[in-house]
Amino acid sequence: MQTTFALCFFSHILYHKNNGKGVKMAIGFARLEYVKRSEGKNSVAKSAYSSKSRMEFEGNVLMSPIVYDWSNEEKTQHHEVLLPKGVHEKFKDPSILWNAAEAAEKRINSQTAIDFVLALPDDKVITLEDRIEIARTFFQAHFVDHGLAVQMDIHSPEKKIQITRNHKELGLFKGTWGSVLEEK
Repeated sequence: MQTTFALCFFSHILYHKNNGKGVKMAIGFARLEYVKRSEGKNSVAKSAYSSKSRMEFEGNVLMSPIVYDWSNEEKTQHHEVLLPKGVHEKFKDPSILWNAAEAAEKRINSQTAIDFVLALPDDKVITLEDRIEIARTFFQAHFVDHGLAVQMDIHSPEKKIQITRNHKELGLFKGTWGSVLEEK
């Protein structure tokens, strides 16, 4: 039986930094991967990490309840949840949304979410509001209009991806997810 939250999306949006040599170039980068229980992952952990917030995971058939707290990290530039028509507004709260996605799936090998990373250009002509609208329009047309909820988090363009020990404990490995740290 397919459930409403069998596949929910959340996006982790990064900027491409100009190489500093006066050469501007358009980039196109997107990565999509499933959040799989069989790999020890859950959508609440991904959501808390992406939004740099604190969330209580209510547990599932494979994992016990736990609190994920990334609230001490630098906040995102923008965070919002986009919902399909007819979905109750309470699901705009990521904790409610992702715990519902976890509860809807009963199997130990379920895929409860999709992690979608989209790179946006770091360009002085394009404002943060433009980036938000570009991302919102993309996710609305390709996912929300097709019945999938999207958590959209836009991170600062002054960041790079780097893995830390804490991420390995969450089952987040290089090439799939990383800590967003300032470039020095």
